[in-house]
Amino acid sequence: MTYGAVIRRYLLAGLSAGILCALYLRILGEPVIRAGLDFEDSLPPEGPADPELFTRSQQVVGGMVAIVFVSLVLSFLFGTLYVYLRHRIISGLGDVRASTALASVAFLLTAVVPWIRYPFLPPGMGNGETVWKRGFWELLLIATSIVAFVAIQLLVARLKGRISDDVRWILAIVTPVVVIGLIMFVFPSVSDPYPEGIPAQLIWSFRIRSLGSYALFWAIVGIFGGWLGSRAATSSPNNPPSVPQKDPVTQR
Repeated sequence: MTYGAVIRRYLLAGLSAGILCALYLRILGEPVIRAGLDFEDSLPPEGPADPELFTRSQQVVGGMVAIVFVSLVLSFLFGTLYVYLRHRIISGLGDVRASTALASVAFLLTAVVPWIRYPFLPPGMGNGETVWKRGFWELLLIATSIVAFVAIQLLVARLKGRISDDVRWILAIVTPVVVIGLIMFVFPSVSDPYPEGIPAQLIWSFRIRSLGSYALFWAIVGIFGGWLGSRAATSSPNNPPSVPQKDPVTQR
């Protein structure tokens, strides 16, 4: 398969994942969000209320469309990374297992790591300043974790033939855990005081269901995208995926 063929299959997987995640959040996430908004409305106002530009129904529809769009972008980036790493780090596995393994790592780095360091907050918690600060550090943590993980895996791959495969596997698993754990420790904390009286169940329901949406997305992209790639590879086994190369420079 060509690079474009791989990307098309992962875009299809991303579209499917985006639609299912949007439905998941509409059915399971919206009740928790509404409960958070109702709790926020029950608090004494701190000042004049801002006019509502969009109704809640319009916000829900816009959010579902945004989820599908973001899913397409993430699946494109994932497909590109998969093509790059397929024969460098995760070679020797079938397309389904390799894609699922990489998607599992993506879930850990883009969802679990920030979920631990900067837990998700339901509506009604946090102010504008902390929301932007939290978002900035969360995105920076995700980017730093991904760069650290890929760099470690490439370094470990270079040790092939110099140390045993068992030691390489241990290094490939333990080293990222230690390094990313240190990165999480170095990053600053962004704390928001919990509003008095907010139910703990509401907070944890929002966090767990939000994490579940990430798990659903990466599971679909990893498994379904790998399955599509394996079926295509079966029809053209001698044409592995490749990133487009630049035309060679003519020697004079």
